[in-house]
Amino acid sequence: MKSLADNDILALIKLIQDEEDCSPDLRDSLAGIVKNDPERINSLLEKNYSDNIPPFAAKMIENSRWDTLEQLFRQFARDTGSSELEEGLFLLSKFIYPRLTINEFSAEISKVSAELEALRLTDAEPAMAIKAMNSVLFDKLGFHCCPPHQYTPQDSYFYTLLKNRAGMPVMLYALFICLGRRVGLPFAGIDVPGCFFVRYKTETSDIILDPCQSGKAVTPRECRNIVVYRGLRWDPVVLECMTPKSILIRVITNLIYEYNSLEDLRRASYMRRYLTALREIQ
Repeated sequence: MKSLADNDILALIKLIQDEEDCSPDLRDSLAGIVKNDPERINSLLEKNYSDNIPPFAAKMIENSRWDTLEQLFRQFARDTGSSELEEGLFLLSKFIYPRLTINEFSAEISKVSAELEALRLTDAEPAMAIKAMNSVLFDKLGFHCCPPHQYTPQDSYFYTLLKNRAGMPVMLYALFICLGRRVGLPFAGIDVPGCFFVRYKTETSDIILDPCQSGKAVTPRECRNIVVYRGLRWDPVVLECMTPKSILIRVITNLIYEYNSLEDLRRASYMRRYLTALREIQ
């Protein structure tokens, strides 16, 4: 599509905005322009409309960004087999932080991992390493779970956790895994029904932690009791470690539920598309 000058684009937006029964062709024309260069159009609107960007135009920009994000998810799944949890969490974060760069995202994680690297945790006994890590994350840096009655979809994005130090249980669970990879601690996730736990497993140690209780140790028997209490049949397979792909699928599934609960069907629909993109690559 031929690019229009800024003044022509602004005139088209004003025409659509002023006409209640605007021609679908005009909207389609604008949508095509936005699709070709959403960031240019967004900058143009911010400059000329400040905080009062017409909702229809803002929606077009969001749709264009989210369409591009779907393609990035497909590329991510093809290139890595969804093995890179950190990269997948970055892509998801871009859903609500569209201008976030991988360098900015990585730098926030590096700020936390630097605190841990200074402790030389790999030289310590597992129990002492975990105790030191918990002290930094929960006591010094203040990471915590949001109260259940205050959950919002934003709390299911990893960048929100990094900036606010608060998030959904699955985000704290992901924090342990991402940090463990950076500082050399063998953390993996396990998905006990209704709970997210982290497992530290080596040839000589096997420790289960609850990130939502400041990294408190949990026994296999306590895991079993949680499952039985929920009226489910216990199966030791519950304690098997999740793959990065299965963690990302769980995060997206949670977001679909949260957006559906808010009757935000547009965002829920995009999350379903990302879920499909992730599942299509084995």
